[in-house]
Amino acid sequence: WKGPKAYCVYLSATHKTATAPTIAMKINGISQGNIVMSATPGTWTNQTAFSNTTYDINFDEDIEVNVVSAVASSDYLSLVAMFVKE
Repeated sequence: WKGPKAYCVYLSATHKTATAPTIAMKINGISQGNIVMSATPGTWTNQTAFSNTTYDINFDEDIEVNVVSAVASSDYLSLVAMFVKE
């Protein structure tokens, strides 16, 4: 992250695979939980519930998104994350 301190307030993802993936997001190494995607390809799955103590990000911290389900791939994954500056 190369911007000012901000808070992740929204995460949405979709896929084009036969099996719905589960994705995990970390901000500065701290898990924000897993998102189990819709089984229907092309359907957006939204998450707006984040821990109010760990969802902030500061300059030069990392955002990490991983596919954690063994049966899916990130090849056809689209993700939108919205951050609000402090």
